[in-house]
Amino acid sequence: MTRLALVPATLLLAFSPAFAQDAITIKLRKPADGDVLLVKKSDTSKTSFVVVDAAGTVLLDKKESKGRTYEFTETILKQESDLRVSKAARDYAKAQLVLDGKSKDGPLQGKSIVAEWKGDKYEFTYKSGEKVEGDAANDLTDQFKSQAEGSNKIELMMPKGPVKVGASWQPDVAAIAGDLAKALGGAIDAGKSTAKGTLVKVHEKDKRKFGEMKFHMEFIVQTLGKGDGQLTFAPGTKMVVEINLDACIDGSAQVGVMRSKMSMSGNATLATGQSAMIDISAEGTNAQDVPRK
Repeated sequence: MTRLALVPATLLLAFSPAFAQDAITIKLRKPADGDVLLVKKSDTSKTSFVVVDAAGTVLLDKKESKGRTYEFTETILKQESDLRVSKAARDYAKAQLVLDGKSKDGPLQGKSIVAEWKGDKYEFTYKSGEKVEGDAANDLTDQFKSQAEGSNKIELMMPKGPVKVGASWQPDVAAIAGDLAKALGGAIDAGKSTAKGTLVKVHEKDKRKFGEMKFHMEFIVQTLGKGDGQLTFAPGTKMVVEINLDACIDGSAQVGVMRSKMSMSGNATLATGQSAMIDISAEGTNAQDVPRK
């Protein structure tokens, strides 16, 4: 009787979508000449930084919260590498900055610019041909920093082969840690860092196949910064990164939404011998779509 009772349940499991679904090859579309993207990006961060001397006297106690919001249309004018766009035009409908709760328009609000890779860096001009300078140039340099460094962390996070819904894989943690260390200007122990990706769900949207993925990464941070300002962290100090990505995975379009969170807290020593305590948290959203025909 017990065996017979188990038969219906066994059949249900065998034919349910989660069990019957074949492994899926995740294919992200690479940028190409003429691509047009509608982008909405925002990020916020909170930092607490305390420095004390050998006697325990507080020398610095700094707290800061800041954020950025951008909405723009990007047109790829020339794409010669998978790692960076060679030339692109952006029309900023919104560019706002927030510092300690106070919001203001950023230098790119309402501006149209062209970014072009020349030699070993990006150069920026307004569509009128005038060179972008000052705060606007600094803002763009920061936005294009990942591409300038030839970094494509999303590709490094993807599985090397087909994967089933519910299955997990290990992203290229060594390469991601190397890119992150370069971006932060520090050192990360890649051998002790970990990364895990999971395909949570596959669904259809606008006649395209989408995949919901979750990533959990823990990076062992050794140092940040250089010179007298370099911070050497206590062994085992972690930077934890959580990412939820819902993106087109059939290679037909660069559309999707990525939500990320980062946290790091630890004790460190400055090159000058002073002790420091740092606590950082950050959140970000990056949504990409294509114009509707």
